[in-house]
Amino acid sequence: MVLVLGALAGAAYYSFYSDVAVQFLGVEEEAKKERNETKSFLLPLYPKARQGRALREFGDVKLAARRVDDGSGRKSRNKLEVKKAAAAGTNSTSLLPIKGNVFPDGQYYTSIFVGNPPRPYFLDVDTGSDLTWIQCDAPCTNCAKGPHPLYKPAKEKIVPPKDLLCQELQGNQNYCETCKQCDYEIEYADRSSSMGVLARDDMHLITTNGGREKLDFVFGCAYDQQGQLLASPAKTDGILGLSSAGISLPSQLASQGIISNVFGHCITRDPNGGGYMFLGDDYVPRWGMTLASVRSGPDNLYHTEAQKVNYGDQQISVRGASGNSVQVIFDSGSSYTYLPDEIYKNLIAAIKYAYPNFIQDTSDRTLPLCWTTDFPVRYLEDVKQLFKPLNVHFGKRLFFIPRTFTILPDDYLFISDKGNICLGFLNGMEIDHGSTIIVGDNALRGKLVVYDNQQRQIGWTNSDCTKPQTQKGFPFFL
Repeated sequence: MVLVLGALAGAAYYSFYSDVAVQFLGVEEEAKKERNETKSFLLPLYPKARQGRALREFGDVKLAARRVDDGSGRKSRNKLEVKKAAAAGTNSTSLLPIKGNVFPDGQYYTSIFVGNPPRPYFLDVDTGSDLTWIQCDAPCTNCAKGPHPLYKPAKEKIVPPKDLLCQELQGNQNYCETCKQCDYEIEYADRSSSMGVLARDDMHLITTNGGREKLDFVFGCAYDQQGQLLASPAKTDGILGLSSAGISLPSQLASQGIISNVFGHCITRDPNGGGYMFLGDDYVPRWGMTLASVRSGPDNLYHTEAQKVNYGDQQISVRGASGNSVQVIFDSGSSYTYLPDEIYKNLIAAIKYAYPNFIQDTSDRTLPLCWTTDFPVRYLEDVKQLFKPLNVHFGKRLFFIPRTFTILPDDYLFISDKGNICLGFLNGMEIDHGSTIIVGDNALRGKLVVYDNQQRQIGWTNSDCTKPQTQKGFPFFL
């Protein structure tokens, strides 16, 4: 996810994604001229270096529940409205490299530049979070030691309560006329949390045609982290919120008419990790993608609905809240894939039936379920042929395209340091999602996944995620 097409774009990428502040100053006029052109922003995804901790310590799931204070000490959850993008003729697209890996590190991140002069920050790519936040010296109460110095906001950068994005975040009923800042608190499904105030500053992006954009951006200045977010040394400086909420990065850019409210990511299966993500629709394939509708829900997550789940040819019974279907959430902030309690137990039973000599090793803390075997195991290639794909079916074929999300043994099996086979599927009961499939990073690898907030659709297609290509002239999904 790291190539930017063309020699000029490649040179721009090299200068932009180093830790040295690039020369964004003096490009305001250039940005204004380019604003009316269709452009593309490409971001890299980066791998984290191994820290030697047990894998389950990294197996977090960043489904965010927002808490805000209404002045009386009570907390409430609020749903943000998704703003409509401006006319397509004024949109651009940003393409960013991604780095990271599922095993052993558990997360993928990208690099953005904020402030004047622009400073780099590494942020976890998270479709399960509304708000982008950066660790902040405001001053900081509890912060992990991250890869870059804390963001230090000027007084004039603090967002007041009357700001529309603050009112969306807190809800109009929580508006505080006498307050001087917009406070927030976020709790995640892994029980970590982040508290801070909203800030507004410039974000700097490079388009894939070599142009530069300085964008108005509201984000969280996070001064109090708890739980796994306090683990040091941290490989990232915060979280990049990519949900469908109005305060998410794609929605903010779309509301300004900079991009269509569409983004995507492509995470490579390469053991060294990485890939790319894009903001805007220039890199959306015009044909060959599997499509699922995004369902409305009590939050801003990417909910879809599957009809059945198979392990190989064996159907695993599904009894979801809506009958025979099961709810599915796409969450790039989750390291692993969580299954409903019934599906998880049926999957384990199917594997144990096929291989009764597999014995659970409770002393192996790599993942919740690791098996010893009666033969030596050193590499995934030694055992992956013994397992079958998990197929999540979203309905009948559409023309010649199967409406299936396939998770291969390569994606859900890991070999621990003890030579055990560890399962990258977890029971959703562990995070109070016992009836929902949460598709995490391990299942998202090897696929280009597109989130279309305008058409309320998610699409995916297989990809090696090494060479992003712009698409022209054909419709988005078949």
